[in-house]
Amino acid sequence: MRRFPVDIKRYAGVCFLLALCLGWMEAAQGAVTVRVIQDMTPSSGMAGYGQDDTGSFIALRGGGGEHVVVQLLVRTDVPPLKDISFVFDVVGLDNLKAWRSWSIWNVPEVGVPVLIKGPMQPALQTTEAGRFPRFDLPDANALGGRPLTEALPSVASCSVYIECELPRGKAGTYAGRLSMLSEGMTVAQIPVQVDVLPYDLPETPDFIVEMNSYGDWTRLLAPTVANYHAIHRLFRHFRSTFTLVPYRQDGSAVLPFLEPVVKGYTGGIAMDWQDFLKANGPLFDGTAFADGHPLSHFLLPFRYGWPVHGARDGDPRLAELRRNAGLRQAMRAFFAEKGWVTEKERPHTRFQEFHNENPEHGSNGPWFMDEPRTQQDMEGHALYTSFKVDGFPAYRVDISDWRRVRNGLERMGSYVDDWYISVNPAYLDGEALAIFRDLQGQRGSDAANQEGWLFGYGELAGFVRDGKAVSHAALVAALCRYWSMDLDGYAQWITDLWKPANEPELPPEARPLYFANAGGARTLFWPGTYLGVDGPLPSLRLFSVRQAVQMIDTASLVCRRHPERCKAVRERLASLSSEDERENRMYMQGLQTILTEHGEQ
Repeated sequence: MRRFPVDIKRYAGVCFLLALCLGWMEAAQGAVTVRVIQDMTPSSGMAGYGQDDTGSFIALRGGGGEHVVVQLLVRTDVPPLKDISFVFDVVGLDNLKAWRSWSIWNVPEVGVPVLIKGPMQPALQTTEAGRFPRFDLPDANALGGRPLTEALPSVASCSVYIECELPRGKAGTYAGRLSMLSEGMTVAQIPVQVDVLPYDLPETPDFIVEMNSYGDWTRLLAPTVANYHAIHRLFRHFRSTFTLVPYRQDGSAVLPFLEPVVKGYTGGIAMDWQDFLKANGPLFDGTAFADGHPLSHFLLPFRYGWPVHGARDGDPRLAELRRNAGLRQAMRAFFAEKGWVTEKERPHTRFQEFHNENPEHGSNGPWFMDEPRTQQDMEGHALYTSFKVDGFPAYRVDISDWRRVRNGLERMGSYVDDWYISVNPAYLDGEALAIFRDLQGQRGSDAANQEGWLFGYGELAGFVRDGKAVSHAALVAALCRYWSMDLDGYAQWITDLWKPANEPELPPEARPLYFANAGGARTLFWPGTYLGVDGPLPSLRLFSVRQAVQMIDTASLVCRRHPERCKAVRERLASLSSEDERENRMYMQGLQTILTEHGEQ
């Protein structure tokens, strides 16, 4: 048990009050005003100044390993601010990032990295791309070069997100200040107090949020291993996981390094693993990530006709039997040699076999493996489940209208390890949960001691509706609701359909992007090409996705330590507001209070 001496707490409190008084004046000096907003929904223009939950000091709290975030609404009159950066002067807290917002459809949506340093850092941090774009106010923002508010054409504003990862095992109160610099000169200062609570979040999340892609990002980002790793790292930073389907629905490969090259069959299957190993080995052993943990799960390239072309003539079952003989044995043997397939007690990547072939989209296969709709389609899945070797790989099926293939489920469903069910209420209900959990309970000894997964999949809220930002409370409420249903995770399909807007009068870095899906619901990251950054940039909604996962992690800790409270906790998380972020934060604080009642680390 760790307690803070009374004199230290009193001294810290006096210092914080003094800093608060000084900071209130400094934050509004000259032509610069900085407002602190606790909501993650982005603010722009003067909108944030009408919110009740604003102020001129930063107060944050969370458990060890938690990412705490605050939004700043920076407003400036003339003269303009140039080369804006930040200094987070709080001793003991130096795992920092800062992001400015960039607008699409006049709504802040993209997070662009901004220079920030801690008190002990001799040099400003750099991004993976090696440099930061210039951050000026006012600038030719994504509003088509128009001022952010028609009423105040000489005023510019921008949301900035400051985040800090709290240290593990170092509970206490940390105080200091955040300074905003323009061309190296301080233009605003805000007092900061951060309470690191006496518990740590799990290093890997209890509830997996999966971001699935067909590789559409390769249209505006180079299809390189570097960008592939950068996207994986981006989603890991926001406590989620990136899953790239290795082939399109017509069966063609998305990227060559997602599958080994099969070189021959004589005397056994020979495979060239060089490119696959270079791209994916660091994901499986954890060296690709700052936290050192392996990728949670990975889709293997097994599909109809791979590794040789498959036609519809003849008996497709016999053709696939010949084609797949030895493939899984060879792959499992190689993975075991590399240490990627290990005993249960050691975290490792879960390798999934996922069939998404669709004849309507060009597949030569005779079955609709994507969301099977007939008993014949279920027979296709039954064939591939028969190829597993000692439970490798975990077999996954994504399904929506499961009732029309119910007979097929009863015949072969117990051979499926991982079920992903559409979160449409017509498909995911109490009956579905009971049936699919029962199927997983029937799995045989070839399950390789792996628990089966039950995920929901669908579409989270977009970022814009009727020209206004959608409340980020909707994302938190949805993910917490899925956890309360006792799901193991949620899969979000992302299509990444980016296109540059046709506004030639603007410089390339100022051109907004638009996309083909309504409200941006399926776009959770963006190309930095138009913003002076090489590689992917996050949607601002990822801050709330991570917030939801951290809330679930906190709720899971409460359930483990206080089982008698778990039922009430799940019921409350199932009913979080989809509009009011403050209400949801208050409940998160309630969970934190439960965990800190005894002051144990």
